[in-house]
Amino acid sequence: MKLEAAIFKLWRDSASGGSIPLYRNVAPDSVGYTSWVSYKRIATDREKNLDGTVDSFTTATVVFTAWCPNEAALNTTINAIKDLYSGYKGTVGATKIHAILPTDEADLSDDTQKWFGRSLVFRVIFND
Repeated sequence: MKLEAAIFKLWRDSASGGSIPLYRNVAPDSVGYTSWVSYKRIATDREKNLDGTVDSFTTATVVFTAWCPNEAALNTTINAIKDLYSGYKGTVGATKIHAILPTDEADLSDDTQKWFGRSLVFRVIFND
């Protein structure tokens, strides 16, 4: 199972997975005026050994972006993401996740001032 599939499965199987949709990269225009979360892998580091073989660990940087119609919904959504992924370790399908570590968080602005957004950045250490 690829990392992206593991991230999606963890969300789908969580309590929030049934009420808040998760999309890869960006939500479709048809989402409408409801809370949603997207995720994107923005970097992957595969360490090489001196003999040229790839080390057993891969580290990926994954960004989650949440958009909600009000600040209370945004805080609930962000806390659901943090509760699920921060510090997670385990096996999802064939993907062994050694650690998911939060590294950054930033508020996002919406030009229409109708949406509240925040991004969370995680480092994911896993076996590729």
